[in-house]
Amino acid sequence: MPPQQVQYAPPAQHYPQEFHAKGMGKGLSEQESTTIHKRATWLTGNVFQDRPINEEAIQAMMSLGCARALELFKEIEAKKDDLRNPSGYLIKAARNEGAAVGHQQMPPQQVQYAPPAQHYPQEFHAKGMGKGLSEQESTTIHKRATWLTSNVFPDRPINEEAIQAMMALGCARALELFKEIEAKNDDLRNPSGYLIKAARNEGAAVGHQQMPPEQVQYAPPAQHYPQEFHAKGMGKGLSEQESTTIHKRATWLTGNVFQDRPINEEAIQAMMSLGCARALELFKEIEAKKDDLRNPSGYLIKAALNEGVAVSHQQMPPQQVQYAPPAQHYPQEFHAKGMGKGLSEQESTTIHKRATWLTGNVFQDRPINEEAIQAMMALGCARALELFKEIEAKKDDLRNPSGYLIKAARNEGAAVGHQQMPPQQVQYAPPAQHYPQEFHAKGMGKGLSEQESTTIHKRATWLTGNVFPDRPINEEAIQAMMSLGCARALELFKEIEAKKDDLRNPSGYLIKAAQNEGVAAGVQMPAHAPVYAPPPFQGRGNGIGSAPAAQFQSMGKGKGSPDHDKIHRKVTWMNKNVFTEAPIDAEAIEVLAGLGSVERVFAMLDDLQTKGAEVKNPSGYLKASAKREWGPWPRVISDA
Repeated sequence: MPPQQVQYAPPAQHYPQEFHAKGMGKGLSEQESTTIHKRATWLTGNVFQDRPINEEAIQAMMSLGCARALELFKEIEAKKDDLRNPSGYLIKAARNEGAAVGHQQMPPQQVQYAPPAQHYPQEFHAKGMGKGLSEQESTTIHKRATWLTSNVFPDRPINEEAIQAMMALGCARALELFKEIEAKNDDLRNPSGYLIKAARNEGAAVGHQQMPPEQVQYAPPAQHYPQEFHAKGMGKGLSEQESTTIHKRATWLTGNVFQDRPINEEAIQAMMSLGCARALELFKEIEAKKDDLRNPSGYLIKAALNEGVAVSHQQMPPQQVQYAPPAQHYPQEFHAKGMGKGLSEQESTTIHKRATWLTGNVFQDRPINEEAIQAMMALGCARALELFKEIEAKKDDLRNPSGYLIKAARNEGAAVGHQQMPPQQVQYAPPAQHYPQEFHAKGMGKGLSEQESTTIHKRATWLTGNVFPDRPINEEAIQAMMSLGCARALELFKEIEAKKDDLRNPSGYLIKAAQNEGVAAGVQMPAHAPVYAPPPFQGRGNGIGSAPAAQFQSMGKGKGSPDHDKIHRKVTWMNKNVFTEAPIDAEAIEVLAGLGSVERVFAMLDDLQTKGAEVKNPSGYLKASAKREWGPWPRVISDA
């Protein structure tokens, strides 16, 4: 954006570093709190200049967390014409979700407090309530319950047992149930009982005061899995709370739904291996199918096997159990090769086992090879399992499942070998897109893991080489994506790929998107950025296009030389006066400087200036002209 169009918040809105010392944004990473703060500042300066978002509203958003805060910021931006008090709107939204914020935005008469009995003391946690939650999460649940009692159910207060039940379920699920009872407030006689019953249905251990004794069912003795359950290696990688939740839910289902078909220990072990979230989904599934399900344990075990979990096979006839051929049993040394870097041992094991199962049961004649497994490791567990599901669905039409997986990984920016693709299909980014290791030293990608920043960088490089060769994604755009985080960056990369035919300046699009989300992007690519040649370079005969660095420097055309400065000044003037929307980038300047004839360079620039608005991509035009002069890209343009 031109400088004159950029609006900033007034001084009072620039929240200092001390902002965090006030307890605002507790539990957030520095990057998340900075994102919220910058987005609020941007909205104040560009949308609500006459109604600035105040500190209390910022604090409220910090309490809700980054993801929810950005959703609300988007909401108020959409309602900008009808919204008189954006700060009040944000504070009210935060309070409705249980966040603790001040009451400056609401008249005193509108502030309701819970009766004394509902103010649950700090000792609440000493009773074992909310075990496994962070202090912020348990406080959020408690405050939301207090608010509901005061403002929605004053005649039917939510009691301590119901609060304990919500603590046992975890913050996210508790807030969903609170929203549910608020929506049903007119029809709900006993909100506490409703919450307790919901918690019990999901396997939480709570008291039985809300239910008549005759309705409480227990599992038979054999189903009370002892503490030693964990000593058998079941539930490895889960927290104690998660494994307890799975165990209790299974016990409840046996006692109340499948009394004649109890869920056995092997099925419980299978659910532990899948993780708490997936286990609860499957428990819900079998409860819904209770009338048609003869063997719930077998159903659960089969589901786990289909997702790549290794469990014993007592529930399946031996002839149905398939194994991958020996070559597919990837040894422990698999990880020593650098595969699956950044994943937990459980995640990499899950990917490996799922691939092994698919080879043994679906693709016996087309085994998934090690390179494909490595590609899935690079993408992460969640995405890998989605792709495994995809290839299983396409099994009849898929000749090469390994190639399919590798190509999918490469399209998402993962670094894998090229054995699955013919050499002529492998595209590389042009010189300026080979970002060196020093890239991170410039402060780009702060707060990201090495794997995440590498993923963003490689995806950008791939897009430049395969989708936007004439409109390369520059360093500033890469930096902007690093600032947004890996997940959001990949979404935007997907977006620009879909719009490739209509997008003149993908770098500008990415930078603008980042600025709209509160990220402060830097300048257009520093002039001193190093330029590298692409790997598969073949120069013309007689050394043209491949002059060594020493020879180039001897020409006196390197950075800091008079000729280089003349070219730079000329381009700067043209960017300011002719190509304001699509400025000539630093890479084009370096290519021109490498031609060795300043007179020829100025002739090319004058020709470009004459054509003016007819040229949509001046950088690409100059590079193409230079290529016609030199042939392929120079081996070394500059060694800065």
